[in-house]
Amino acid sequence: MNPTLLSVRDVRKRFGAREVLRGVSLDVAEGEFLTVLGESGSGKTTLLRLIAGFERTDAGEIVMSGERIEQLPPYQRPVNTVFQQYALFPHMSVAENVAYGMRVTKVAKAEAMDRAAKALAQVKMTEFADASPSKLSGGQQQRVALARALVNRPKLLLLDEPLSALDANLRRQMQSELKSLQREVGISFIFVTHDQDEAMALSDRIALLRDGVLEQIASPSEIYNRPASAYSAGFIGKTNLIQAQIAQGEAVAGSLRWKTQQPDGPALFSIRPENIRPASGAAQNGSARFAARVQQQMFQGATRVLWLECQDGTKFEARMHSGIEVPADCEFEFDSKDAVLIKQKD
Repeated sequence: MNPTLLSVRDVRKRFGAREVLRGVSLDVAEGEFLTVLGESGSGKTTLLRLIAGFERTDAGEIVMSGERIEQLPPYQRPVNTVFQQYALFPHMSVAENVAYGMRVTKVAKAEAMDRAAKALAQVKMTEFADASPSKLSGGQQQRVALARALVNRPKLLLLDEPLSALDANLRRQMQSELKSLQREVGISFIFVTHDQDEAMALSDRIALLRDGVLEQIASPSEIYNRPASAYSAGFIGKTNLIQAQIAQGEAVAGSLRWKTQQPDGPALFSIRPENIRPASGAAQNGSARFAARVQQQMFQGATRVLWLECQDGTKFEARMHSGIEVPADCEFEFDSKDAVLIKQKD
């Protein structure tokens, strides 16, 4: 891990009677792509605005490169923000839009235009330098907005759902380009989104917010495979939450049984749909088998999603290769290692 660039320490923010952020703490490393993920109203955009200086904290500290910045105005913070609406000036060319911020801060015109040209080259928009923003596609406008933010050489770039207005295909393309650009320029990005797939695709780490509290912060792989809570397990991808009773190294949930090294007592497990498959051959020692009826299935190209129901009413969602044919009544299985303990209850 690179040295820490930004530290948010026990930050709180209230709007009227509602406490939007309730003691959020996290660190961002130099060169890290951190995504703040959460539902609408979780506090993610408020956190971004506090870091940018557009809102003031009620409590807590924001420290950047060893300096507290929570009381500084936005223009004194080494931070730039790219918003959902790119807000390009229609009467200016692309190059003039990118150079505008430097003109305001009294950078010499020649230097401003030179830096604008370099920023446009970074986002592969050099050939559009003299174009009007109205002639650009949504993806091209987004690149210009990025260039305008990068030209000021911030230590940290904040992005508030900048891809939300794009269509699905362009959004996927821009995700790839945004990740490549971040690696190329080498500065830290904090990216806000409510889209789980987008967060998984882009991030070095994901900070999952829930009702103003940090639910979990971890790499996409860790947060998916080792969720810290039932909320994390259900929000990041799909999962099956199974309440079980552990006794003498065995978890029991209705007719389901599987081996576990967890201590005795009630527990909640997460089993991802892709880890459930039709049973074949003799039962293995490390697997759990169950009979179920396929209630519904949905074709999704390379994969097929099945909704299963056991005789005791237990329901599962399974995902498998679309070429696998499954009868209406079938025996399924999963490996015991794929039953991930979410929390041990008292």
